[in-house]
Amino acid sequence: MVVYRKKCNSNDLNISQLFDAYKTGVFRFALSITRDVYLSEDITQDVFLKLIQNINQIEDAAKIKSWLLTTTKNLTLNIMRKRSFEMCETYESLSVKEDNYQSDFFSMLDCLDETEQQIVVLHIVNGLKHKEIAQIMDMKPGTVRQRYARSLKLIKQTLIEGNQNLKPQKESCG
Repeated sequence: MVVYRKKCNSNDLNISQLFDAYKTGVFRFALSITRDVYLSEDITQDVFLKLIQNINQIEDAAKIKSWLLTTTKNLTLNIMRKRSFEMCETYESLSVKEDNYQSDFFSMLDCLDETEQQIVVLHIVNGLKHKEIAQIMDMKPGTVRQRYARSLKLIKQTLIEGNQNLKPQKESCG
């Protein structure tokens, strides 16, 4: 049995609908790497421009989300290399107009390396399965699952240690 995949073309897909459906996920993924709102907005626009330019080269319309996130990762990392961007800059020092929950979420990721941050964001924020993340990150699904579990463990450990530092210390009676 031969399976034919339908190639994408601009007549089949409404770019505006694709932008509305995926802009938030693309933006958040770029933001998780850059930690810069304005740069992430620029990257989001560039990714969708690349989609418009390459729509006829995408082999399977069902894999557009994967294509968008892979393109986001590659474009973001290329820009970061070119700019020699300092990844150690803290998220709180940026003037970001987001609610405290998102700020807290991204600050929890500080204990992870760049790859682990990307895995966590792709799974939790973008709702991708480990298999999809493995394709985007060019890793084995087992490696993604292992690194995701390790990341959650590190975040939990960091939160526990942080809460212990916040607790008032008991004075010894004696």
